[in-house]
Amino acid sequence: MIGFLRSQIFNLIAATLLTLAIWMLAAERTSVTESFSGRVQVQVPVGAAVYLTKGTTKETVEVRVNGSRSAVDRARRALAAGIELDVAPTNAGDFEVDLANALQAASQPMRDLAILSVEPASMRLTVGTIVTVKAGIALPLRPEEIEGEATVEPTEASVRLPAEAAAAWPEPRKVNALLELSSFGTDQPTSVTAALRAPTELATWADHVTIVPAEATVKARLRRDRGMVVIPRVPLRINASPRAFNEYTVRLEGEPAVLQVEVSGPRAAVAALEDWSGTVYAQVDLADRQLAPGELILPISHWNLPPGLEPTRAGEDPAASVAIRLVLVPIGAAVLPATETAPARSVPTRPDE
Repeated sequence: MIGFLRSQIFNLIAATLLTLAIWMLAAERTSVTESFSGRVQVQVPVGAAVYLTKGTTKETVEVRVNGSRSAVDRARRALAAGIELDVAPTNAGDFEVDLANALQAASQPMRDLAILSVEPASMRLTVGTIVTVKAGIALPLRPEEIEGEATVEPTEASVRLPAEAAAAWPEPRKVNALLELSSFGTDQPTSVTAALRAPTELATWADHVTIVPAEATVKARLRRDRGMVVIPRVPLRINASPRAFNEYTVRLEGEPAVLQVEVSGPRAAVAALEDWSGTVYAQVDLADRQLAPGELILPISHWNLPPGLEPTRAGEDPAASVAIRLVLVPIGAAVLPATETAPARSVPTRPDE
């Protein structure tokens, strides 16, 4: 009797498992059609001699697919995590990327089913050329601040940048060494490692500029009669005509309204800073000829400091290379998202009044 019951239980379990397996197999082979969204991204290979100048490198897409339940689920997870498309062109020009083909070429989960539609159906890319130029290294050290001459090793750097940026970069080309005067001693020459940064003229293309090497070694000795001090809050002022403020809302984009500035000069001038009756500020000049909706990159045109003092650093950058990004929005116009504003215009020289 017990043996009979065991046999019946075994048969029942086997039948249940077989039924479940058949059901799962049927479900797997049953075709489903679904829509879901996710992100795709276009990456230019590291070291490639091109860069994306226009068009977004990331896009949110909605796909409609047909396939087995498991295949659809795998594709949904892959797109939710983001799929990198291997479609970056190697030549300059305008390109239209068919997203359905690109998705299936880039992702195995997408190849395991049929893509019925993609919205948007394509991405439009504009690709520019990357070139390499040589540049000297500018030091934020004045002759009156140091004993003898400062040395820098290496004396030049290689800069990879867009061809249009190279054309707009005036000779002699130089990158900036980021230095703090307080890093140098007065008793003997001191060697300091300085990061290298692109100058203001290249601010528009900053995301596509690479400097090799990234650092240089600077050796110098400060004069004993020189001093330095950090002013923690130097306000920024925008100097513009009434027309600018009547027609546009002018705001700083991604910039603090005040800067931390290191200044240097004769020790007597540094000591007299606290008693100075004037107002310390940094000024940006915005000329009428520069008025247009969008972003504008401008240098500091004037530092209002006590006589004898000069700015050496602002934040982490040499004072001479500080670039301020302004956003101009016509009064009464809707404020557009950052991705919809006009391309930033770089103006490295002081604007005319």
